[in-house]
Amino acid sequence: MPLSARLLSDITHELRAAPVDMAAHEAIVIWQRLANKFVPLIGSSSVQVIVCRMIDANQPPHPWLSRLTNPRMTTPPYDGLRAALEAAGPDNIHSATTAMLMTYVCELKTLIGARLTEQFLRSVFAASVPDEDTRSNTE
Repeated sequence: MPLSARLLSDITHELRAAPVDMAAHEAIVIWQRLANKFVPLIGSSSVQVIVCRMIDANQPPHPWLSRLTNPRMTTPPYDGLRAALEAAGPDNIHSATTAMLMTYVCELKTLIGARLTEQFLRSVFAASVPDEDTRSNTE
């Protein structure tokens, strides 16, 4: 089961809304939020392996992603990844982040299953975008 379009939109909302000079920062915020959620659940080494796989799998279409020789690319706070993203430009940041998210989710599903993956992702990113259906009728 692929990542739903709505959930992907919720996760990338701030990135898509960010000014050009803040796109890399907002992409890194996504990875930091994921790490904050999943490191306590599956361990830092498991999260690092997922991030390594995500970068490696998406390096061919995004050759500006460096090979995994730099641990700053794959461990929080992801300063090496931030530097690579900043050098890539906003369009590349959006496309690479989306592709890497899809890989990250596939890896998580392998470890914890589809249902738990989606539940945990929703718990991390649900507050990113207000839900139209939950707004008061008096607004």
